[in-house]
Amino acid sequence: METNKIREQLAKMLISGAAKASSSSNNEKNPNIFYASILMGVNIYVVDDSQWRGDVSAEKKTAYVTIIGDKYVIHFHETCYDELLALDNGGLKYVMGVLKHEVEHMIRGHLKPSCREMMPIHTLANIAMDCAINQWGLEKELPDYGITIQSFRELVGNPNVKPEMNSQYYYQLLLKKTKEEIEAF
Repeated sequence: METNKIREQLAKMLISGAAKASSSSNNEKNPNIFYASILMGVNIYVVDDSQWRGDVSAEKKTAYVTIIGDKYVIHFHETCYDELLALDNGGLKYVMGVLKHEVEHMIRGHLKPSCREMMPIHTLANIAMDCAINQWGLEKELPDYGITIQSFRELVGNPNVKPEMNSQYYYQLLLKKTKEEIEAF
């Protein structure tokens, strides 16, 4: 499917869901309008293995966001896109969850050089950023393989990891765990 059509289709679905929610008796604010307005200004590409950036999500190819020129671009792996549609019986719940997750990377400044300088080990940085993002209401909209505070606690072997912290906090815990494993070797 053509990239602009995907973006327009997804944004319309977000706006439609937000409009339905706002017209219901539930007066809670719906974040879908916020995400839709951002996604309308983002290029979304569904890519295959030949177009996939090698340093991103090597184990599970899902999606990642980059900046090309002065524009944010979300790259969605075609296999993941199809799998997410199948998980929701053709619905877009998980596709939207992944897109919202990528928008959160943009909002939180995770693509800024200063952020990358503070967390130079890409794989650890990505896990830390994902943990920081996914706790803020996205866990239910992501597939089971998305990092959660619980899976992060298991990864670092510490049940007392604090929830709702920033990515630098989680990155430091990953560095500590890595150092301990190296020293034990």
